[in-house]
Amino acid sequence: MTGANALGQTRRGRAAPGRVTIGWLVVFVLGVFLGVVFVQQTQAPVPTPNKEEKAEAQKPGLDELSQPLNAEKADIVAEDIELVQGADGRIDWKIRARIARYSQEKNVVSIVRPELFAYIGESRDEVFVRAETGEVDQEADNFSLRENVVGRYGLFALKADEMDYIGALDKIYLKGRVIVQRPDVDIRAKAIEIDVINREMLAAGGVTATLSPGAMDDGQFERLGLTGKE
Repeated sequence: MTGANALGQTRRGRAAPGRVTIGWLVVFVLGVFLGVVFVQQTQAPVPTPNKEEKAEAQKPGLDELSQPLNAEKADIVAEDIELVQGADGRIDWKIRARIARYSQEKNVVSIVRPELFAYIGESRDEVFVRAETGEVDQEADNFSLRENVVGRYGLFALKADEMDYIGALDKIYLKGRVIVQRPDVDIRAKAIEIDVINREMLAAGGVTATLSPGAMDDGQFERLGLTGKE
């Protein structure tokens, strides 16, 4: 009994050679299968958008273009608009803009890519100015243009960071890095006030004036894209 029991225990503790071989074969095949699946997944091509999808994704939407100035919600948003100010059939000024946002609470129109056409004095001399952004209060006859302000008035060419027009005073205020040029003079200042009725100009803050005959010519307006032709 003792020998039989010992033999039985020995046989139960030792695996049969055939079972060992089959077991390792199953493990090997399973490993190869999983490896193939993993390689196929890691080497699978990543889908990329075509040109039309890329262009559509990069195209700015109306919401993005219509919020350049502040985060306040507009009551009305419009594209490609023209604001006209005048009386008795006479146009004093008009502004064209790519985008306009009207706030009823402030009674102000915020504008993107504005172009100003103003007509000054009895002779109706034209002023043309363009900028990146601005605001218009037609009821008060005021407007402000900001960022990359460039324009022309007669033989004068002007550049500034900001331009404000106050209708009640008939005055234009140029602010920032202000440059006013005409064929015989170059004026630079931090601020310039222009009386559009008396045609007087007052400069302040680091003012420099350089006499330079021929600094501007008629063709330079066209080269700067400041003809203001409609």
